[in-house]
Amino acid sequence: MYKKWGISQLNSIVLRTIGNQLGVSIVEVLIALGLAAMLGWVLADQQAIQLKNNAYNQAVMTAMDLKNRLGMLLRDDLVWANIIAQNSTGGNYPAGGMDCLGNNTSCSARISSPLAFKLYPQSGSTPSFSGYVTSGTNQPGFTTSGAPCNTFNDNSSGDATCVFGYSITWEVDAPCSGTCINPPVRITAKLAHRPLPGIIALNTDKYSYAGSGAFIHSSKATMLTWQVQDQITSSTTVPGTGGGTCNTATPTARTLTTVADPASLLSGSGTQTITVNAKGTFNCTYSAQSFATGNFTVSFLVNGVVQNSASATAVPWLAAGANGSVTFTVSTAPFTFQLAQICQSLPGGTDNNFTLGMPVPAGGPYLATQAYASVNCASVIN
Repeated sequence: MYKKWGISQLNSIVLRTIGNQLGVSIVEVLIALGLAAMLGWVLADQQAIQLKNNAYNQAVMTAMDLKNRLGMLLRDDLVWANIIAQNSTGGNYPAGGMDCLGNNTSCSARISSPLAFKLYPQSGSTPSFSGYVTSGTNQPGFTTSGAPCNTFNDNSSGDATCVFGYSITWEVDAPCSGTCINPPVRITAKLAHRPLPGIIALNTDKYSYAGSGAFIHSSKATMLTWQVQDQITSSTTVPGTGGGTCNTATPTARTLTTVADPASLLSGSGTQTITVNAKGTFNCTYSAQSFATGNFTVSFLVNGVVQNSASATAVPWLAAGANGSVTFTVSTAPFTFQLAQICQSLPGGTDNNFTLGMPVPAGGPYLATQAYASVNCASVIN
């Protein structure tokens, strides 16, 4: 004869056997199993928080970079002259949109009547910074790392990659006196952020742009601009490698890679020291992240001397960003700059490898190049 056992009866026998072999009661075994399950839930929740925090901090970095790039473009005389040419009759978009500025005729039609336009570099007919024109359809935008894309939709529920878009318009900066010829203009660039559901959307007002003025200097001087980043290479199969360890005793210099250098001023890309073959007065904005290190400080150095510093606090399990801006003058070329970081503590274990970046758990690899530090600079034209 044999007896058939149900699942619950078999589980009871197994648990009783385990308890007898280990010298503990079934209740103690159940408590241990319950604690293990709770620990698994906690770890899974922490990983989810890390991923969301990583996405949010990357969005902050990219939005700040986009705003800085936009501001540098609009302060460049030659860029603005080409913008007018390309947005006038005979240009590319929109035909005749800036005719009054290019032909020195009345711009009264643009008083309190904004018109979309596209941004172009100092020369050429390929847009250097594309905004979206038509709401509700796929338009030019920017990815999570700031690269151009063409599937941004301001009315969508979210996109995995093309998450940023700027609506860029110009109008006469009223009141417009007399014939309204060559008036001061107002530029407005409103940022929209459409991440996937579950990812926190930015307060885009902070990263939108508004400026007014003639935008053309009588000197027609060429503005010198550049951008560098500390980048984490994308991977589709394994977790990202992080940004490296942030020292607690001496500052750690970031490894910087050239992202934009239209005048070919920079050398040293991929190292901790960037050399600039120029002189004059420059304004630089910078930002850098840290993961779970407590208080940390980021410093901008020129020729080895700290010019400016910014601080923030990265609490356990989360990343934070420190942002700063500095204006400095160098009288001889070339000069060097660095972005260095010092941290209060390290989170411990293998997480030390990520204190200059943000860890990505297994199963959540970097799908695009991440920027965990960035520097945007432009010469100051008087």
